[in-house]
Formats: sequence, structure tokens, C-alpha cells
Amino acid sequence: MSELSLFSVALFLPLATGTLLARLIQRLGANKGLLETHCHPWPGTVDREDLLNANYKNVLMQLDQNHRLLEPQPGGRSPLSSAHDHLQAMMQSLDNSGLLYEVVAETQKERLAEARANLLTIKNSLQACHPEASLKDMIEQTDLSLRTLTMQAHAYLADIEREVTTDLVGETLNSLGYRLETRDNRLLGKSGDMIIRAGIETDGRILLDTTSYSGLSCQQEIARFESKLKENGVLLKRTAYDRALRKPGGVLLNDPFPPLGTRLGPLADNSSISQSTEQDNPHQQDHQVQQLRHQLLQKKTQRLEVA
Repeated sequence: MSELSLFSVALFLPLATGTLLARLIQRLGANKGLLETHCHPWPGTVDREDLLNANYKNVLMQLDQNHRLLEPQPGGRSPLSSAHDHLQAMMQSLDNSGLLYEVVAETQKERLAEARANLLTIKNSLQACHPEASLKDMIEQTDLSLRTLTMQAHAYLADIEREVTTDLVGETLNSLGYRLETRDNRLLGKSGDMIIRAGIETDGRILLDTTSYSGLSCQQEIARFESKLKENGVLLKRTAYDRALRKPGGVLLNDPFPPLGTRLGPLADNSSISQSTEQDNPHQQDHQVQQLRHQLLQKKTQRLEVA
């Protein structure tokens, strides 16, 4: 049975990880010693999103537990305090993200330091029980800043991963006897009358089209491809393919953090805090995040320039 197959990267083996790290060092052009002397695992794009989200949830859960033990409040915590926990969980998730943090620290050092300073200002203001009028603005600004730093570094690593994976898929097809062409950012391999089309998505998944093969021969060819790609350092796992769910123009990288609104919510009545119509618009931040995601998608075939 001929078919379309979709794979995600189950594991980058040492051979491919070495190539990925070398490409990252080349791109950064700085801080080489740190990357060379530490054994950094390279999680796939989807796994990196899951790791960031899991770290965020774990930190937030611990913060909530600490607050229940140390600061029991019958009416619950204030929206501003809850929003501060959200920001702290984002920051700690970023700090513990391995290579993603290295990219942020190398390319956006000043913006990262500014976000840390904002967190400290917010914390001190809340502890003093005299929140400044601009505190809500600072919370929203810091949320967007941390989200942007994370997504830009995530896209930076995804771009390298996609580039290296494309090279390795090309080498694999070539070693299997296919003559390679590139069409619309897709690899086209020809061997006699047989054709394989391969595309690497923004999120690192590999789409393999073996519809030119008849009967079960496509499965045999896919097995050959998987085995040879593993020799080149990439272990695959099959994922569900649904043509109806795939969107034209590719897939978006996923934002690993929930919206700030889930923690901030509507502020309680407090005359010391400005509550303009623009600030209270629940869709403002979601619109900004969507704009960021759209910009990252447009850049998916371009190399991100180091600031």
C-alpha cells in the first residue's frame, strides 16, 4: 500500500548531535568554550516545547504549594501575585532549558537582564503591599518579553535542526541510490521510475511521500530509509498523518506558556492601580503573541541573524 508518512524525531544520536552543536557554535560565533566543554543533549523541537511547558507547570505547582503553606488566604491570592508566580515560572523554565537558555543568554543578554530586574521590582512592590500604578503594565511587558525571548531562541534552534535534518535526509536518500533535486523547499529523490518526496517541517517533523511505490514495496523502502537515517544519527518515530489537519504554508511553532490572562484575570478594585480600557482588553496580549508566531513562521526558511 502506497502512502504518505509523517515522522517526528525520537532521538538525535551522538553523530547528529555533534553536527547540530557544531552548527550552533558556528552560528553564534561566540561562547564556544561553554558549548564545547558541556555535553548538551539536543531535544527535538516538539520535545523542547514539551520540556518548557513541563518545567513551567512544575515550578508553578511548587509556588502554589508554598503559598498555601506559608500564606494561607481564605479569599485566595490576588491576581497580581498570581501573575508574578506565572512570570517566575516562565523565567525558571527558561533558565532550565539547556541550549535554549544558552542562545538567549548569548544573543539577548540585556533583554534577559531587564526581565529579571522587572521580576524583582514586581516582587518587592507586592511584598510592600503598595503596588505602583504601572505594575500591571510591567507584568504584561515582562510576560511578552519572556515569551518573545523564548520563542525567538526556540525558532533559532528549530531553524538549525531543520537545516541539519534536511542535509541528513538528503544524504540518506543519496546513499540509497536516489538522484536529488530540490523543489519548493522539498527534497525530490528519483531512482528509475520511483520517486520519493521528503519535506522537513518547521517543528522538525519529516513528511515522506512514497506514493509512487505500489503495494507493500513502499513499506520496505520506508524501512530502508529509517534504518539508513538512524545510521546518520536520527532515530524516527511514526506519528499520525491527517491531510485534512495540515495547513498550507507549514506549521507554527507552539508557544509553551499559557496566556497571562489565565493568571492575571480582571483586577480587583484598587484605586492605586491604573485600569485603562487598553489594559483591560483581554485580547490584546493574545493578538501580540499571534503576531509573534506569524513572524516566526514567515522566517522559517531563513537563517535567523544574531542580534
